[in-house]
Amino acid sequence: MPATVIVDVFSGLPNPEWTIAGDVLVQLKMMLAHLAQFHGTIPEPPGLGYRGLILEFSPHEGIEGPLRVFSGYVAGPHQAWVDSGHALERWLMEQSIRAVPRHADLLKQLLNQAR
Repeated sequence: MPATVIVDVFSGLPNPEWTIAGDVLVQLKMMLAHLAQFHGTIPEPPGLGYRGLILEFSPHEGIEGPLRVFSGYVAGPHQAWVDSGHALERWLMEQSIRAVPRHADLLKQLLNQAR
């Protein structure tokens, strides 16, 4: 079953989103499995502007979500992980440029900010 990725950036307009499946989904799950757990306070996304990426999985994937990837962390409903060097966030943004070409300029700008 595919997963949905949402770039949480717009207020009042639909956010860019796409689905991932197959080998890309397998790679995403492997990246998530290798993140170190975090036990602390995660920064809250701002009220306006880029607020990270939201990952939604089907119940069959066995991943409790949604997960928010933002500011070097991945936050789920009951636990969090460290996204060291923003590697997962950058990888997802790179995927978004190909998956949502009509928002490519904005997504490239957000990718540059995540570096």
